[in-house]
Amino acid sequence: MKILVIASGGGHTGHAVAIAQHLVEAGFTVDFIVVKGDEWSKLRVYRLGRIVAETPRLIEPGKNIQHSILKAPLAIMETLARIPCGYDIVVSTGSNHSVLAALAAKLRCGSKIVHVEASERLATLSSATKTLAPIATLTIAQWPEQLQLMRKHGITRAVLTGPIYEKPRYKPKDKGYILVTAGTQGYPELFQAIIKAVHEYGPRLDIVIQTGHIDPSQYRRKGVKAFRFDPDLHKWIAGAKLVITHFGRTVIDSALTYMKPTIVVPNPQWSIKGRGARIKDMILLAKKINVTPIPYSWLPRPHLITKCIELALSKKPRIQTNGGKVIIKILNNYQ
Repeated sequence: MKILVIASGGGHTGHAVAIAQHLVEAGFTVDFIVVKGDEWSKLRVYRLGRIVAETPRLIEPGKNIQHSILKAPLAIMETLARIPCGYDIVVSTGSNHSVLAALAAKLRCGSKIVHVEASERLATLSSATKTLAPIATLTIAQWPEQLQLMRKHGITRAVLTGPIYEKPRYKPKDKGYILVTAGTQGYPELFQAIIKAVHEYGPRLDIVIQTGHIDPSQYRRKGVKAFRFDPDLHKWIAGAKLVITHFGRTVIDSALTYMKPTIVVPNPQWSIKGRGARIKDMILLAKKINVTPIPYSWLPRPHLITKCIELALSKKPRIQTNGGKVIIKILNNYQ
């Protein structure tokens, strides 16, 4: 069976990699669609399968709605032209890029669409799920709460797998550093807060920051190891004493793949319209997998950050059965 997986950048690519890893190990042939120009995603997926197309996003991060409306017709035409046919299943992993690519695959090729809801969603369904579920052959829920929400929204072609996460590539070790990472866009308020808290209040631990698009040199001048990107972020997660991240895919990689003590901090620059719902998502997920949430309002208060670090170091994430094997059984039914 040939499967096309849509890797839509950032945490969505993390979801795509986790799914593809299980599929490849089970003997499926997997190819990828990535966001046009997304070099980070290319580096993340190339070991698992071919990249057969690069397609544009419908909405670019940080761009206003008027800009997106003007670009939408060209993005739609370009995606329709670039989507390859001949796949048994097209797997969508969320975001407007994934929606556009999946719709194009359905319209142009008549492909079966399997949409996977993001593992960070517990209180709300994503816009991608609401858009694609009516045309999808199947919608995957990773948590019972997601399945309940899907039923509530009238999504009947849905099944529960459990959280789908990667198997560890490295043996977890404690190399005595805090890893701070916040996705491709970065999170300067979080970076500064952690440096201030650790340097002024302790504990005396080294800090490693993946800054994303933010210039890392400003943090290096403060005695911190910092870099923009590393496609092998798992190497840094595996060696960390503690992982601090925004509310995204790294929470799952850290807590479930490597069982690392983890702190999660919401970024108010993301999903401003649905901020309240996303905070609820974060709190529910933190409780479910036993990681430590920190309110954004605490970032200017380093003594509180230090106490949260001490609390997080005393906690172990809660083991969750990997849903990767379940999704393999489901897709085998389509052969």
